[in-house]
Amino acid sequence: VVTGIIKDYDNNLLPGVLVTVKDKDGVPLRALKTNKLGQFAASTQLSNGTYVVEVEDPRERFVFDRVQITVNGTIMPALQIIAKSKRALDREKLAKEIFGSPNAST
Repeated sequence: VVTGIIKDYDNNLLPGVLVTVKDKDGVPLRALKTNKLGQFAASTQLSNGTYVVEVEDPRERFVFDRVQITVNGTIMPALQIIAKSKRALDREKLAKEIFGSPNAST
């Protein structure tokens, strides 16, 4: 069972945030929404394997990194996913402006 909590970079809990668990091929297997306490939980177990957890703020206030998890039949600790700080976002934006997109062809 996948459980966790979503917070912003100031450690505030984030309710109403969408959490999607995808398999290695990017197929969504679980779609969850955080409660008033920023918590989420999938009620059904996942098969053993590697998955990606994607977090999306429907109000577009926060940005999150994807988190890779491995399920192996043991009890997983709760995930804690923190929004990227404004400083980190500004740094990434500046790097893209200076160096261009990492996927740009030369």
